[in-house]
Amino acid sequence: MPSLGLYSYDVFFAFGGSSTEFAFNTKTSGWVAMLANKYSRRIDVINRGFAGFNSRWAKSIFFNSFPKTVKNESEIPLCKPDTSSIKQSMPDTESSAHNLILKTMGPNRPAKVKLVTIFLGVNDAAMEGYPAHVPLAEFHQNLLSMIDHLADPNSEYYSPEIKFILITPPPLSEPMWARTVKKQNAPMDRSEENAKLYAEEVIKVGKKRNIPVVDVFTRIKNEINEIQAKQAEINALTNGTTCTGSRMVEDNLRWFGYDQFFYDGLHFNANGNTILFEMLYETIITNYPDLVPWKLPKFVPSVAEVMSLEKKLKAVKSIRSRL
Repeated sequence: MPSLGLYSYDVFFAFGGSSTEFAFNTKTSGWVAMLANKYSRRIDVINRGFAGFNSRWAKSIFFNSFPKTVKNESEIPLCKPDTSSIKQSMPDTESSAHNLILKTMGPNRPAKVKLVTIFLGVNDAAMEGYPAHVPLAEFHQNLLSMIDHLADPNSEYYSPEIKFILITPPPLSEPMWARTVKKQNAPMDRSEENAKLYAEEVIKVGKKRNIPVVDVFTRIKNEINEIQAKQAEINALTNGTTCTGSRMVEDNLRWFGYDQFFYDGLHFNANGNTILFEMLYETIITNYPDLVPWKLPKFVPSVAEVMSLEKKLKAVKSIRSRL
């Protein structure tokens, strides 16, 4: 089984483009940061997002991110904490507390990858003729090759314990993104229609490999549709006039509401990230119940356990001193 050559918690591996790389940003409530917080002291969440990368470029990174399978786990070196000189350097109570901590740390195996999320397609969906564009058929195959790299029994990297979750590209606000790239002197290279096609392709791959898919495209699009429907009702009552006296024309309504989920038309704001995290977490609970936080052991004992031990040891020492 692929394992990381260091002492650590087990690992969730978040792989993708900028929507993954930027998801450690706590200012926008990044979904990867929220996942790491949810699994604090139980799982290390590794962010391997690469802004601007499509599946063609990203798969080279993915293929080189995992070691080959070790068929005999007895060959994996155990990580044994150094306990030398503990008794000489610490009082009895401190030494005992230290031993309690070390008991849960080792000897232990290196960390194992438990879950891989793949969030690609946002850049592949760039319009044909632009550098990031990857044809749908190739995108489909790239996702399959990354999954099979770890899930195919014939692969040297095969690990049946690794679980997968795919994430679709989200919707796209074309006017917002057009303003964003204009500031960067870059061309307008995206369309929501393309984003939908690549989201649908991710769902197809999930069905082909029986892997759960977080369909964030449909979820956020549905919420935007509801926001627009409510605004349309307001328009009907006010003859399309806003509180500032301006007119809400039909084209504006088409793109109305996207700013509640994206800060630039493409990347999630705090609300969009929260929705994605909640969908991902629910997918884990539903499909991989063995990976829910409360079923995973906490790394090292709680401070309450350590303090309780020290209190008991001090009480015993006090009794002995009076004998």
